[in-house]
Amino acid sequence: MKIRRLVGVAALLAAGIVLANFWTDHNRQPEGSWGKMVRTKGQHYPIPARWISTPEGRIAHDLVLPPEVPRPVPFDFDAADGPWFWPKSDWEVAKAYFNHLCSTEAGEWIFEKKADVEGLYFARPLGTVTNAYLSNIYAVEAPFVEKEFHLMGDDLDGRGGEFIQPPFRNYSFVEEPRRQTEWQADIMQPYIRFFGYSATWKLWKDWQVQDVEVVTPIRVRGIIEPSAEYALTWRGVSRPLDREYRIAGGELIVYERVSRKVIAISRTFQLGKTSGSKASISSWFQSPACRQGVWPGDIFMTEFARRVLQDRPLTINSQDKGTYLWRFQQSRNFMNSP
Repeated sequence: MKIRRLVGVAALLAAGIVLANFWTDHNRQPEGSWGKMVRTKGQHYPIPARWISTPEGRIAHDLVLPPEVPRPVPFDFDAADGPWFWPKSDWEVAKAYFNHLCSTEAGEWIFEKKADVEGLYFARPLGTVTNAYLSNIYAVEAPFVEKEFHLMGDDLDGRGGEFIQPPFRNYSFVEEPRRQTEWQADIMQPYIRFFGYSATWKLWKDWQVQDVEVVTPIRVRGIIEPSAEYALTWRGVSRPLDREYRIAGGELIVYERVSRKVIAISRTFQLGKTSGSKASISSWFQSPACRQGVWPGDIFMTEFARRVLQDRPLTINSQDKGTYLWRFQQSRNFMNSP
């Protein structure tokens, strides 16, 4: 009888521990430090105040999406956790939550396409993004975008070439806010413009690029204000307990720069695997993203912009035995433009 009582008490204690852990798991506070949370016009849930610490960050998070874009659908954490006597692991719940977000919210919505676009305004450039930064759960805002800054580096050719690199990326100019970085040190104006690139290529029938000859390299100058009609920006999104389960969401948005009307959005989520530390993961850089939408490799930010703001096609100048000579030149003198 005493043995039976001891077994019964042990079972009750075990059940109590499981229930306590279950309750704590779904009602816990963030393990990292988001700091102050604020509401914005364009976000369903509060976001960290540091996400809007710059004017362009505030604009990005105040952009209101068209009603056709799916709104958040609550996730049933209790059901995902399984029965109390056999609860699922945090990793299993995280995968279920990630799949829920992908299936209910992720995707690409293009409401308007613009043809023959000469240039654009890229609203939120970043400096160099380090591996340490991409391994921190709470430091990053939208890792699927920020990892691109890690790949492109921070120099004139890399940043300008992200959008101006014919025959594949054929904008004539790109404008950005000026940043405190070495190659912009001599610029005093609040914005910059990349422009002036021209080059000659030979393309074989299989579209392999050969014999690249740069005629004029890309240049940069300061400008008082942007002139581009359309803008590309990005922002993180916040969902309940997302970072606690190593999930990060983000959006790319194309909008009319003056009116701030959104004409296209691409949204995804990433699932990071823990590295053992409560505040870090193995790397957001290698974390899987939703399959919904179109994600063409490491240059998807540029390619998303080009699907919406279609750049000018190149013109064939000559043909010789299956070799095409393509030439890209400016149609305006942007050095002298206001």
